[in-house]
Amino acid sequence: MSGQLGLFERGRERSIDERFREFVKLNPEIVAEFERRALALIARGKKHFSADAILHSIRFDTALATEGDEGWKCNNSYTSRLSRWFERRHPEHVGFFEQRRLLSE
Repeated sequence: MSGQLGLFERGRERSIDERFREFVKLNPEIVAEFERRALALIARGKKHFSADAILHSIRFDTALATEGDEGWKCNNSYTSRLSRWFERRHPEHVGFFEQRRLLSE
């Protein structure tokens, strides 16, 4: 077997939290859009919503707006981290997203 990492093994040498921090640095527009959409839903009176639905809607819109293969710009692995990031930035909205205990905790 070669020393190369397979498609699903890339990045696993780092923790998911480390990869998420890098994702935030490299994709500020995705994170900002997640925040904008969550706040828009709250402004419309929603008390709870799915972080996964927000991320999937961003993935869909990004796929329509970009050319070529951009890779996994909206990785499902970061959904729970995005919801926690949002609630740290907006503590007045803690509970907007349902959250389970992280395996890394």
